[in-house]
Amino acid sequence: MSNIEVYKLELFGQDFSLTTKDGNKEELRKVADYYRKKIEELLKKFPNTPYLNIAVLAGLTVTDELYNLSKSKNTNFVFEEKKIDEILNEAIKQLEFSLTL
Repeated sequence: MSNIEVYKLELFGQDFSLTTKDGNKEELRKVADYYRKKIEELLKKFPNTPYLNIAVLAGLTVTDELYNLSKSKNTNFVFEEKKIDEILNEAIKQLEFSLTL
């Protein structure tokens, strides 16, 4: 029987309830803290940017980090590396540009 735990995450003044199975609450907290750190870095860089843009850019930044790590570790994710590189780079460029307006 799995043990489901709830972790409360606060971002942008909103509370989110995240669930984890089998006692992985500490790992979930670490992941949430890492994401929060990325958001805080972007908020410092772009202080007048809507929260949704910051959240999306933070998500893309973390995704890009994971993708690059997976490439460097030669893991076998099933995707076209070149296409994902192009999509991520273009999305990041467009979001960064929109944040400077």
